[in-house]
Amino acid sequence: MTIWSFCLILFLSNSILVLASHVRHLCRADQKNALLEFKNEFYVQELISNGIVGDKKTEKWRNNTDCCTWDGISCDPKTGKVVELDLMNSFLNGPLRYDSSLFRLQHLHSLDLRSNNFSGTLPDSIGNLKHLRVLRLGDCNLFGKIPSSLRNLTYLANLDLSVNDFTGELPDSMGHLNKLTELHLGSAKLSGKFPSVLLNMSELTLINLDSNQFEGMLPSNMSSLSKLVQFEVTGNSFSGSIPSSLFMLPSLTTLVLGRNNFNGPLDFGNMSSPSNLVVLSLLENNFNGPIPKSISKLVGLFYLDLSLWNTERGMVDFNIFLQLESLTFLDLSYINTRSTLDVSIFSPLLLLAYLDLSGINLKISSSTVSLPSPMGTLILTSCNIFSEFPKFLENQTTLYYLDISANRIEGQVPEWLWSLPDLRYVNISQNSLSGFEGPVDVIQRCGKLIMLDISSNAFHHPFPLLPNSTTIFLASDNRFSGEVPRAICKLVSLDTLVLSNNNFNGSIPRCFENFNTTLSVLHLRNNNFSGTFPEESISEHLRSVDVGRNRLSGELPKSLINCTRLEFLNVEDNRISDKFPFWLRSLPSLQILVLRSNEFHGPIYFPGESSSFNKLRIFDISENRFSGVLPSDYFAGWSAMSSVVDIVDVIPSRYAGRDDSGNYQNSVTMTFKGLTWKLVGSVFAIYKTMDVSGNKFEGGIPESIALLKELIVLNMSNNGFTSSIPPALSNLTDLESLDLSKNKLSGKIPPELGKLTFLAQMNFSYNRLEGPIPHGTQIQSQKSSSFAENLGLCDQRNALWEFKNEFYVQEFNSNGIIGDKKTEKWRNTTDCCSWDGVSCDPKTGKVVELDLGFNNLNGPLRFNSSLFRLQHLQSLDLSFNYLSGILPDSINNLKYLRDLDLRGCKLFGKFPSSLGNLSHLTNLDLSDNEFTGQLPDSMGYLNKLTELDLRSTMLSGNFPRVLLNLSSLISIDLSSNQLKGMLPSNNMSSLSKLKSFMISGNSFYGTIPSSLFTIPSLTRLDLSRNDFTGPLEIGNISSQPNLRYLYIGENSFNGPIPRSISKLVVLSDLSLSFWNTGRSINDFSIFLHLKSLTSLDLSGINLKISSTLHFPSPIAELIISSCNISEFPKFIQNQTSLQVLDISANQIEGQIPEWLWSLPELGYVNIAHNSFSGELTILPNSTISYFIGSDNQFSGEIPRSICKLVSLWTLVLSNNFSGPIPRCLENFNSSLWILHLRNNSLSGVIPEEIISDRLRSLDVGRNWLSGQLPKSLINCTRLEFLNVEDNQIKDNFPFWLSLLPYLQILVLRSNEFFGPIASPGGSMSFPNLRIFDISENRFSGVLPSDYFVGWSAMSSVVGTVYNMQMILAPGITQELYHKSVFVTNKGSNMELVGSVFKIYKTIDVSGNKFQGGIPESIALLKELIVLNMSNNAFTGHILPSLSNLSNLQSLDLSQNRLSGGIPTELGKLTFLGWMNFSYNRLEGPIPHATQIQSQNSSSFTGNPGLCGVPLQEICNREEETTQEQDEKEEEDQVFSWIAAAIGYIPGLFCGLTIGHILTSHRRYLFMRTIH
Repeated sequence: MTIWSFCLILFLSNSILVLASHVRHLCRADQKNALLEFKNEFYVQELISNGIVGDKKTEKWRNNTDCCTWDGISCDPKTGKVVELDLMNSFLNGPLRYDSSLFRLQHLHSLDLRSNNFSGTLPDSIGNLKHLRVLRLGDCNLFGKIPSSLRNLTYLANLDLSVNDFTGELPDSMGHLNKLTELHLGSAKLSGKFPSVLLNMSELTLINLDSNQFEGMLPSNMSSLSKLVQFEVTGNSFSGSIPSSLFMLPSLTTLVLGRNNFNGPLDFGNMSSPSNLVVLSLLENNFNGPIPKSISKLVGLFYLDLSLWNTERGMVDFNIFLQLESLTFLDLSYINTRSTLDVSIFSPLLLLAYLDLSGINLKISSSTVSLPSPMGTLILTSCNIFSEFPKFLENQTTLYYLDISANRIEGQVPEWLWSLPDLRYVNISQNSLSGFEGPVDVIQRCGKLIMLDISSNAFHHPFPLLPNSTTIFLASDNRFSGEVPRAICKLVSLDTLVLSNNNFNGSIPRCFENFNTTLSVLHLRNNNFSGTFPEESISEHLRSVDVGRNRLSGELPKSLINCTRLEFLNVEDNRISDKFPFWLRSLPSLQILVLRSNEFHGPIYFPGESSSFNKLRIFDISENRFSGVLPSDYFAGWSAMSSVVDIVDVIPSRYAGRDDSGNYQNSVTMTFKGLTWKLVGSVFAIYKTMDVSGNKFEGGIPESIALLKELIVLNMSNNGFTSSIPPALSNLTDLESLDLSKNKLSGKIPPELGKLTFLAQMNFSYNRLEGPIPHGTQIQSQKSSSFAENLGLCDQRNALWEFKNEFYVQEFNSNGIIGDKKTEKWRNTTDCCSWDGVSCDPKTGKVVELDLGFNNLNGPLRFNSSLFRLQHLQSLDLSFNYLSGILPDSINNLKYLRDLDLRGCKLFGKFPSSLGNLSHLTNLDLSDNEFTGQLPDSMGYLNKLTELDLRSTMLSGNFPRVLLNLSSLISIDLSSNQLKGMLPSNNMSSLSKLKSFMISGNSFYGTIPSSLFTIPSLTRLDLSRNDFTGPLEIGNISSQPNLRYLYIGENSFNGPIPRSISKLVVLSDLSLSFWNTGRSINDFSIFLHLKSLTSLDLSGINLKISSTLHFPSPIAELIISSCNISEFPKFIQNQTSLQVLDISANQIEGQIPEWLWSLPELGYVNIAHNSFSGELTILPNSTISYFIGSDNQFSGEIPRSICKLVSLWTLVLSNNFSGPIPRCLENFNSSLWILHLRNNSLSGVIPEEIISDRLRSLDVGRNWLSGQLPKSLINCTRLEFLNVEDNQIKDNFPFWLSLLPYLQILVLRSNEFFGPIASPGGSMSFPNLRIFDISENRFSGVLPSDYFVGWSAMSSVVGTVYNMQMILAPGITQELYHKSVFVTNKGSNMELVGSVFKIYKTIDVSGNKFQGGIPESIALLKELIVLNMSNNAFTGHILPSLSNLSNLQSLDLSQNRLSGGIPTELGKLTFLGWMNFSYNRLEGPIPHATQIQSQNSSSFTGNPGLCGVPLQEICNREEETTQEQDEKEEEDQVFSWIAAAIGYIPGLFCGLTIGHILTSHRRYLFMRTIH
């Protein structure tokens, strides 16, 4: 009994102990306290930022319960210490503090806090949790640097810091985590190079660095990561080649490298055993060229994405994919191939479930298409499918997703499409479809349809009936009309409805209330809807509403207040009449609000209530009738426009047709930089704008506007704002456009605005501003119209000073003349009215005259030049500066101008029509420029114009009849243009005040109107160098004629010279040159009765001059060139007033009479092209400036007496002279401009001392000169032309010539120059050179790749030829001496003479010893006409980039050592008429291009490896076959036949494929899930 009692007691005791142990809490008090404190460190909000519904675990924790039983908590069963904490998606909000009680839970093994909002840095204290094995902090809104204290977590195996906003690089301390197996750092905003520290972490099986900012190359050797299974780095900026060591990792199954900058070649390494790789994604990189065939080694692949591989329009062998028998996913979209694909080729891939061939031309034959089965997803966007709907799709019974958008499919959608049993998603947008086969409810047969996109087609009535399963319907940009059918309201699951850009009318259906629990997107913009916007049609789920551009009226529906998810609201361009919707500010997600162009009215501020829209990024209430004063703090609390942090909520993408952000291409019309723009799609993510223009606001601009630091556009124009412009606007550092025009603002423009570096457009016009315009670059770069109509703005001195700084001043002006550098003398501290060239109104101080002619200004006249702020200018002279650009329309801002002189300014482009606005203009000179086109009709408004000078402006078309309306004209000069046609026959008399009419050098024809001669005031008439024909009718001159100057030479007049000229009794100048009088000899005496004559030009007329002839009037200018004269006219001896004498191109023999040198006024003598012989005898003369004596028979040495012509400017002596060049020519070293001694037999050296500093042209070619090139040429800073060809000069290349700023023609051809031509000290360029001929010398060496960088004149269309006319004698307007150069063109020698130099651009380096490759920079010289590099030792390939030389006519690369093929690109050079590739080492077929195949076979000889036409050598059969296939495939592209594939894989693959579609560009999620 005792024993049993004892046993019973012992049993009961144990039972009590056991019961007691169950009642005791496992959780330790310190652990519970730490957890409760951690809970209280945060507040819990209803929804987390990404909209996912979570679990408020901490809200369920109770202090009186065991913490080990709390949600998310796991404890060690022995110690009671917390070892796991899982609070993922628990709505925690607040920073993770460095002293958080979390860090007292030091026995934690696993911590998961993903998808909470900690919004702060990750504290170093995280290193206290040193027992952690799993740490997951993804999507926690953490920022700052990743703490180096993570190194303390030495047990860590799994680390997730993805989807945060960290900065900087991965810390090196991570290398201590040698047990880490998984590293998730996707979307963490990390930067720098690939973290090399990872290579030491040999236990890693997964590395995810997706969507960061990494750059540089991957390490070449990654073999240390031998256990790696997944490697994902999509969405970075990695570059270079993919290391082959990656493909050789034995465990690697997933390799995701998309959206980087990787390039080829793709090397899979030495794979001795089959690869384990199952997922390979290379989309959107920089791979070029063929897809490597070695990809077929990866036989285990089931996911392959090569989209956007650039095959460079090459052919693709699609058979390489047939070895990949496990493929279920294949994306080859947009690989830029010219191959035409038959989709049946993929039929052996029996597991293929997803196929994207977008952008590939497909060949479709419904009878032969065979696709793998089952095919769930087929995407054939932009495949050039045309004509009818693809019939082969009828048999694709497993098709789930179909996209055939952006093709050319016409007609109707077939009825059978809707019978495909599994079809869910259909995109047939962007085609030319017009309707649906079958009854109106045919689509309802597709009972599982989820999405239908028919947008951008030609669909019209009847509107299709859809199945109830439809959630997304997109039908914008079609031709639907009438009312929206009420049947659409039966789609009770509808999420998205887009009917924009159609012709719907009537009211918005009230039955839309059926969608009030489903609809999130409603777009009805750009239709003709009328009536009110029904309250009941507003779904509480709406996120985007766009009813803009209709005719809606009434008020804004108040039911919008229930749309708590609304982000986008656009009602622009309607007739809505309502007060400002203050209640919209309660919508927490509203980002875009557009009320533009309606009838809203009243204040937008309600006293006592907040006016903030904290997420608004676009606020447009312009063009309404809002009014009132905006309080100073109005914009306080508009957080999204104040904060850098992006707050755009991404609308989850429900189908692949949305843009990257999931938006349905929302669009808004905005006023930006003075223009109307349309914002579409993803632009909203970065665009922040405010437009309150066109209302009736008053009072000051609110100071709080300065808080909106992220604003890009601010438009407050056209209101009644008063007071001053807030200087605090300078805080808006991202501002690009500011418009404050048309208000009542006063005070000064704040200079602080000049600091806004992005501010490209601003407008302060039509206010009451005053004071100087600030100096800031952004302000000064504006058009003057931006400051117009502010009468108090005075910035005359500032405008002048800024105008000065818009140009640089060089030593010589555009014509090589030393000008007066007036602007260099200006001082900003002095009165601008005292500056050189500036005149002011004595009363107002406004600048009224600006004379900067010949001021050596260089730079374009900008459209926003500060010049145009000098709006009171009456006279502007900028003549002979190098403005080199278009004449901006802004010239019309100077509306008070009377005189405008822009001659010789190198202006080009069209004549601005805005000149017609200068209604006060009396004098306009635009001569010597390079305008194009005709004179604008607007010139007819210049009814005060008296003088018009448009000579040498490249004006074209017929005679500008608009001039006949300008009855005040006194002088017209249209000389040297491209005008044509006949002069008006009767209307010339309307120009009754005309005194001077000059139209020489055009292509006018027909008779000269006699009405010209009857204009009573006419004194000067120049019609020379046209195609006028006779008879010449002087007209009925009843009174004494006033005509004193008549130039009608060089026309097409025939017959005798009319004696009616005798009526013009006061003539002083007469030119009848090249009047075709036939073979008759004209008696010179017929001109004796013109007793006032001082200038006579009879060139080209056969003359008989009596030896006893005595001319009654004193002749100053006598031109009788080409008159068949055989004796020197003796009557000249008595012409003591003679200044110009031209008797060239006659038959005069013997010596020059000595009396010629005694004529006291003689300055210009031209005796060229006669038969003068013997020694040249010249007597001293102090007046002769020009002596041209070339092409006679003078011999002996050049007479030293010529050196006594102390005023000589031009000396041209091409004859048979021998001996040395006289050293006494040094007498001219301060005057001589032109020295031409070519084609003589001169010997010896070129004396250094004869080189005049003023030389512009030196030609000593074709002599026997030796020695070196004179170094004194470096002082000739105006030298344009240098020719020393065909001499015996022996010297190094004259690198120093590159210092001559105007050198255009350099010819060293056929001498003994030697050595390299590349400067040893670095770059060397000849910016103005247009002819460079160094052929037939002994130059050698390698030309560096950048040798031709900086040779601007050969790169640019704009000419750099300087005007040489002004160096000739007074009254001589033609260039009567001719430069000439021999060049090799198209295999033959040709001589360039005179004006050809203006257009001819050539490089000839042939006949030297150059080696190495042809410099790449040669392709920059786009204006080259001739390129000759023959007879050297160039190696390497012919550059395909030579195809950039679009003006090339002749190319010679013969007799070099060039290898490789002839680039096919050269066939694009349509002007290339001659080329020579002979005697090189070229190989392969000669390209088929017409320009190449039209050459003679001799152009290709001496290249044993070349074959094909025009050579006799036939290419081998394989090449021919390939060529034929290429040609056939190019022909097939014309028809664009397309094929497609089909297949089926049940269950898992189908679901995963849809997952790929739904995530759009995040395709790697699909492969990760499968893996």
